[in-house]
This record gives sequence, C-alpha cells and structure tokens, in this order.
Amino acid sequence: MAKGLHPERSSGVSFVERLPAADFPLRLVDLDLTASSPRDSRSDRARFEDGLCEALGSPEVNVPVSVVRELADILAASDRKVTVTVRSSGEAGERWEATRVRSSADPAPWYLAVLDLGPARVWGQLLDGETGRVIVTAMGDGPAEVIERMGLRCGAVKGSIEHVVIAGGRAVVDRFLGTGPLRLPADPHVLPVPPSGMVAASELGLEGYVSAGAVVVAVPGAGESLGGDAVGGAVVSGIANGESVCLYIDIGPEGAAIVGNREGLVAASLPSGPVFEGGGLSNGVGAVPGAIEGVTIDPRSLKAAVSTIDDAAPVGLCGAGVIETVAGLLRAGIVRTDGRFDATASSPRLRKAEGQWEFVLVPAVGSGTGADIVITESDLEGVMQTKAAVYAGMTALLKAASLDWAQLHKILIGGMPGRRLGIEGAMAIGLFPQLEPGRFEFIGNASLLAARAVATSRRLTGRAGQIAAALRTVDLTGDPLFQAEYEAALLMPQPGGRGSGTAGGRM
Repeated sequence: MAKGLHPERSSGVSFVERLPAADFPLRLVDLDLTASSPRDSRSDRARFEDGLCEALGSPEVNVPVSVVRELADILAASDRKVTVTVRSSGEAGERWEATRVRSSADPAPWYLAVLDLGPARVWGQLLDGETGRVIVTAMGDGPAEVIERMGLRCGAVKGSIEHVVIAGGRAVVDRFLGTGPLRLPADPHVLPVPPSGMVAASELGLEGYVSAGAVVVAVPGAGESLGGDAVGGAVVSGIANGESVCLYIDIGPEGAAIVGNREGLVAASLPSGPVFEGGGLSNGVGAVPGAIEGVTIDPRSLKAAVSTIDDAAPVGLCGAGVIETVAGLLRAGIVRTDGRFDATASSPRLRKAEGQWEFVLVPAVGSGTGADIVITESDLEGVMQTKAAVYAGMTALLKAASLDWAQLHKILIGGMPGRRLGIEGAMAIGLFPQLEPGRFEFIGNASLLAARAVATSRRLTGRAGQIAAALRTVDLTGDPLFQAEYEAALLMPQPGGRGSGTAGGRM
C-alpha cells in the first residue's frame, strides 16, 4: 500500500507542540495575603490586586465583581493563601483579568478546551492548563457533548476547564455564537461577519466541567466567507511566514484555499462539501476508529485490502479512504472516466442494488457493522463534483494571484479526511495535478491545531488577528475561469495518465 502523508510528521503539528509555556494567555498565580506587618492596613481586595500586579509585572489587573464576592469566603477557608487564574487580554500580556480564585491547597488540575466545529460533528481536545499538553481527544455532535465526554474520560472535576477556544467554518461558528441565522445559507459567500471578542461560556450553555468565569474565544475569520478554520490553517501551516510562495488548502465541508507568502496572502472559499470528511456517502464516517483510510484493489481479482484507523474492524469510509477507493477503482479499470462503473467487469463485488451499481469494498463478514461496506455510483458522482470544485477553486485562485502550479514551493493540506492522506491517490482522481509528492504536506485537522495555538499562545492569538485583517479575499461565484475548470475537471483522469492538470494548468 502506498505511503500516506501523516499530520504527526508535519510542520504544523510540531509548530504547535513547540509553543513556550511562558506565552500562555492563562496563568495561575499563587498569593499569600497575610498582612506583611501590623502597619499594613490595606484591605483584602487591595492586597489581592497589588499581589497580582507584582506577580504579573503589570500596572493594573482587572478583578471582576464575581471574583471579589468569592474572595472573603475563600480567604477564611484557606489560611489566606490562594491561587488565582488570570487571563491575558492583550497580545503582549500587558493587560490581565482575574477569572477565578481558590485555595492554594486545592490540588485539582485545570484545563483548556479547544474545539473544531464542523457542520456534522465536533472534534475537541482537553489540554493540561499548565503545559498545554493534550490530555484527551473526543468527537461528538455538539460542543457541550464533546466537553462532557472529555471531562468524563480524564476524571476532571466540575468547573476545572478555565478557557475554551473554538475554530470552524464561518456558518457553523456564527450559528453556535448565536450571531446569525439559525439555518446555514446555501451560499457561503453571503454570511455575516460574527463579532470579535470573548463570549461568556455560560451564555452558550457550556457549564458543568467549564468554570463559571470561563469565556469562549473564536479564532477570527476573514471577510464575509472565510472562517477561523481557514485563517487558523494559515497560522499553523506557516504559509504567512516564509519567502517561498505556498498554497494552503482546507478540504473540509466549508473549504478554503489561501496562496502567498509573508509579502501577502490571497484567499477564496471553496464549495467543497462534506464528502472528503465522509459526509453524504452511503457508508461514510468521520475519522473514527474503524474508518477505512487506506485501500488497495487487486486489478485482476478486484479484491480490496483495507487499513483502518486504530486497526479496528471496518465501519465505513472516511475522506482519505474515499480518495484511495476511487483511485484504486480507476487503476483497476472498473470505473470509467465519466464516473460510472464498467458493468462489463466480471466480479461478484460489482452488483446492482436499488437501481444503481455499487462495489462491495468490505463484505459483511469482515466489517464491524455486520453489513457490506459499499461505494455506489451516487457516491462516485459526489466525489467527482467535490474534487472538481476543489481543483477548479484552487486553479482559479492561483490565476487571480497571477500564479500557476509550477510556482508553488509547497501545497499544504488541512481538513480532517483521516490520519493520513495518500497523495498519489489524490492526484490519480484529479484532486491535484501531477506534481512531485515531496511538494505536498498533510497537516491534518488544522482547525483544531489553530484552536490549540490560540489557546496556548498570546503571540499566535495576535498573529491570527493580523492574518485575518490582511487577507485579500476573492469571490469565485460566477467566475468564468472557475466554471470552465469545474466543467473540465468533472471527468476522471485516464488511468495511468497525468491527472487532471499539469504543473502549469490544464492539459
């Protein structure tokens, strides 16, 4: 089986792992509020504020009324020794706010929660508040469910999550924050811009494991169409830092492409849809244990050998598995360039069911669901439309920036198709032109990585804001070049051919 690109080996992951703890936007400050001398007539509140300013090297620390109200009772029960959670409200850390106070004898650990909000599912990670290390990862249908699941798995105590950072497409984040329409508009280019700043977690129904003083911070979007997942991808991929021109592509449901370098970035949203995250398929799943992510199809017997996440019994196809499957069917000659199965192929795995042809990838006896795992002609049609939209959008964006594929130093791929991405398969189906595999890098879930970056770095929080403000966006709606490229890319490449394009454009 061909080797895939792994996010664990990408610069994006290592970039986040190297973040210095001293840069954290949240800190714990230990204070001893015992009077320093009999002449110290300051009030408890004054000692509290002065102690915080001295510990943080800041001339002023905001102490909200909610913290002041708790202070007297906690001092009485803690021998006047307290631990204070403080949150930075400035990139350089010159402004701080106290969010929680507790006894210094309280041994309970504290956490940060980061969430990637998708249209169909939410991915989350719980981070150690002291180090930023990932404690647990979970997936679910909504933010509250994911946070509850993570808290249960690690044995967290109630109220121990001090900070929440979210990233995602513009529509999903807007809906969660309650700043826009309840239903997702069909056109992603007309979405309103959600307000910046912080929202109290309690206002969004995030309670229980989340502290009463916690806030939710969204990675900023850009313009009217790009969400924090795209802007965050530009941050963690490093595309905005170097001299070489690179392309970042998010192939998630609300896809986006960004091209440029530190001199400037141009971006566009892509109508990619959910296919490359396993959505809208007969047997599609997310990147969960048992998701098929690697596929090899024998061209003679048409038997398929599959590999799954965590080596669990197959339960369905994630995005990486969809790409590998279609590429394998093309190479085996069982799928024509128009995306239809070759009905003359002699194999018990190719059959007609409910009026359409389908290929049995994993028979029921070998699946984890007790049913056949198949890919149908309707699935193939969805893959063709999606890969055509992504390819056409990337090509049109390059043209708008007066660039072509040959000028790109790197193509950095985000989204959540699985734990790995077979670039040869992606080129085989025409998702990318035929380029040297070494020019591609798979970052994985860049949206979640971006949320981690913002949760654990004041500097990168500021950097995300800078990139969001500086991005020049282009609207591909009605663009003649996009439409022409899309129509041409609807055909699958010839098996063994050069893909849907060359380094300089279409064939």
